[in-house]
Amino acid sequence: MDRSTFWLAACCLLLLAPGCVTHAANRVTIVPDGQPEITILNSGLQSECEILGSRGFYEGEILAGAVELRSHVDAKQSLEGRFSWFDADGLQLETSPWEVLFVNALEEKQVQGRATEPGAARGLFELRRFTGRGDGDR
Repeated sequence: MDRSTFWLAACCLLLLAPGCVTHAANRVTIVPDGQPEITILNSGLQSECEILGSRGFYEGEILAGAVELRSHVDAKQSLEGRFSWFDADGLQLETSPWEVLFVNALEEKQVQGRATEPGAARGLFELRRFTGRGDGDR
């Protein structure tokens, strides 16, 4: 391979590399009774910041949840998370906007959320890499 072909191939790889980063969100259900289900859509993220599980509980008539995360990297991570809440029939009641979460190196962290009104029977927490977008919802 001559030098110009090598540099052309190297430039193409650099242009394609950012497309390999995914902003797919990993998810965990929040249920007051029963086992949470963890859905991994981004295995790279799960290996860097693992969703360990969740627990749901009621504060009066309001469903709340706590999600356990564990960092597996030696640097602070900028991530985004949001909660969604559903009624007993599976109808989505509300979804919070994406919020920036900082997880320190090798830290275990708990993230908490709560529905804003009664009627939620289960929740869902989503975790993704920080996108840097202003509206945070794309």
